[in-house]
Amino acid sequence: MAKLQDLIAQVSDPVLRERLTEEAGRLLRQKKFGLVFEEHLPEVTPLYDAPVREGAYVALKTGYMKDIYQVLRLDGESVVCRTEDPTEEVVLPLSDVVAVARFGE
Repeated sequence: MAKLQDLIAQVSDPVLRERLTEEAGRLLRQKKFGLVFEEHLPEVTPLYDAPVREGAYVALKTGYMKDIYQVLRLDGESVVCRTEDPTEEVVLPLSDVVAVARFGE
């Protein structure tokens, strides 16, 4: 940003220089510069107090919260879930999963 300010300082017209300075200031307030260009919103939030039930979405407590499964049925101490591939099912221990809410739910 210093380079932009140096270039603005070279403008001879004081009115134009002031307007450019104001616009650059507005741009700085609206946009973050650096390595991260956009805000990250979590895709899911764990719901530790919510019960795991059929149709709910779950994730492994020890895994990445991006690996989401949909519960097809409860089978005693196990949960039969569908992965992102609708033809694939996995069986997970009930004690290893947590209910999650997806973004926007």
